[in-house]
Amino acid sequence: MKECYMNKPNKLLPNFESEKEERTFWENNDASEYFDLSKAEQIALPNLKNQKNDDESGFTGLS
Repeated sequence: MKECYMNKPNKLLPNFESEKEERTFWENNDASEYFDLSKAEQIALPNLKNQKNDDESGFTGLS
């Protein structure tokens, strides 16, 4: 039997001024409060390349 969860309203996303601000937001917030992750689909991004990052976050993209 499939588990059923009550649907709760999703919070509204803030407008981000920069990618750094958005990264900080997601480091401190749970995506499940903003999106219904039960409806998420896996996708492939075959042309995605690593990016050099000059800020202090250490994020260098996906490999």
